[in-house]
Amino acid sequence: ALAQTGPGGIAPTSKAGVQQVTVRATTLDELRSSMGNVRVAKFDIEGSELIAIRGGLTWLEESPPCVIIMEVDKIDLVAMTSLLEGKGFIKFAAGREGIQTVTD
Repeated sequence: ALAQTGPGGIAPTSKAGVQQVTVRATTLDELRSSMGNVRVAKFDIEGSELIAIRGGLTWLEESPPCVIIMEVDKIDLVAMTSLLEGKGFIKFAAGREGIQTVTD
């Protein structure tokens, strides 16, 4: 079983049989030279989407994707909207009615 440890973090609820693994964290800006021409970016990082986008501001300015897809139920939607609209993105919502432009 897993437990939420904070934005973007999960951990086993039991330590039995658990092996610690160290991973290198990076940012989208650090990866931008190796990403090529990204047309669609999908984020599903359990509430850490704003942190990830903030780590890619140079990438968004230099070669923005056409579409960014993310769930918005675990993020600061006002901050994310402000950030992405400031970079020229338009907010859409997908639902039973199809994809529609969202106006606040």
